[in-house]
Amino acid sequence: MFKKKVEFKGSSVVGGKTLKKLKSDAFNCFGVAEESVLQLFPHKTDIVLKKVAWGGSKVQVYFAGDVPILVDDGRGGIFPTVMGLWLSPDCLPFLVVAQPVSKFLCGSGADLMLPGVRGMSAESIPQGTIVAVKVQGNPLPIAVGMCLFDPATAETREGKVVEVLQVYGDNLWELQSAQPNAGFVEGE
Repeated sequence: MFKKKVEFKGSSVVGGKTLKKLKSDAFNCFGVAEESVLQLFPHKTDIVLKKVAWGGSKVQVYFAGDVPILVDDGRGGIFPTVMGLWLSPDCLPFLVVAQPVSKFLCGSGADLMLPGVRGMSAESIPQGTIVAVKVQGNPLPIAVGMCLFDPATAETREGKVVEVLQVYGDNLWELQSAQPNAGFVEGE
């Protein structure tokens, strides 16, 4: 989603009823414990909504300080960014990939193919679920995407299993100053 340069055409501070509704929507979309969702919203930090300036796009990004934490896809769905998931790593179910797979995800934003999956956080992850993608040995995600089919029920070990929506190193990542965690080894 953020393969091209990101520019914004306006911003506003989110507060009161709107912020409460955003937290509620996130809780309902992610289906996890409320405290996991609340970790996305750092205490005493303004949440700012910025509208993406792509021709005709209705995509909006929510920032906590200079960190993009949530994306409204403009079609009724919201999902956390990779940087948001670093604030709340248990916010989504996740798939684990082998380290060599990460270069394809981070290098070009390629979608995740089933042969690269080495594990899952749940026995089943239904189609349409927003998921995080983690690398073996690193507790924090490198990508966020939508599960295209349940990997546990796949009849063969092939096919695109996750459509990547946002990934470490993409153009949205470049807008903020967060650094990878100590377990992250760039270029591998």
